[in-house]
Amino acid sequence: MTATTQKQLPLTSIAEKVVAELSSTSAAFLVSKKLVESSDQLSCLPNANVSPSNKRKHILLETKPKTDCERELQQALSNSYTREADLEGANQGIQATMVLQGMYCDCVQQQLQGQEKKKNMTKGGHLVGDGLPILLTGESFHSHVVEHQRITQEEAIAHDAQQVAREEKAEAMKAWKELEMERVKRNQDRRALHKEEIK
Repeated sequence: MTATTQKQLPLTSIAEKVVAELSSTSAAFLVSKKLVESSDQLSCLPNANVSPSNKRKHILLETKPKTDCERELQQALSNSYTREADLEGANQGIQATMVLQGMYCDCVQQQLQGQEKKKNMTKGGHLVGDGLPILLTGESFHSHVVEHQRITQEEAIAHDAQQVAREEKAEAMKAWKELEMERVKRNQDRRALHKEEIK
């Protein structure tokens, strides 16, 4: 696309063209209408091997120029080496940024998955309560009702078991207190008897 045709196109059509081109690449998730979820795996961006930077110079840069043309060519060659070194440094910086952002995204993804799992594991819950309309005869709602009933039954069974355990513990404590009171009374009687015998 030339500069003149680019000027003639409105900004919206250029943006639409860029979005259309991005949607066919590995970065399609950036322009997709579907929201990115924590379970989605983001595409891995390719990384290039980073070689150590060695400041090589052509032998032509070491020779003394004899003409103005040679001097200009030497300067152009030196400029191209400088430009290449700058581009290599910028490329390494971009790649390092991509690696760090990938690590950060992995960390955030794990945290989001943990939060969603914790939210889904909340006991009880509400069948309808978010204020949004819902199809009560739908398959997803039916499965949600069945899951809710199962969780409610498990909670009721666990509550009954806890209640029985509490009652058993209370009865055991009552029997222990009676035995403890008898033991304390026996000890008091023995002490009193011992004091009488000592007198």
